[in-house]
Amino acid sequence: MRCDTVLIPPYGFTAIQFELDNPGVWPFHYHLAWHLSGGHGMNIAYKYDEILPIPNGLIDEACVDWDWYSENNGPVDQIDSGA
Repeated sequence: MRCDTVLIPPYGFTAIQFELDNPGVWPFHYHLAWHLSGGHGMNIAYKYDEILPIPNGLIDEACVDWDWYSENNGPVDQIDSGA
């Protein structure tokens, strides 16, 4: 559970360094859903002008898939992104 994890004490901080080599928007967050829903997460955008656009129709297709899943598997008991 603590692999690639930094524990920060109350009122503490940490400095990190990592190599960015892949254009995109990458989530940097806690792995506790209620932390994310409380705003304790961020996205790192790297080489924004090189990020490929989302293909036409992909978002609509994903919504159809999600609607089918949630209708056929009961209510999804989730208060936020669930990351």
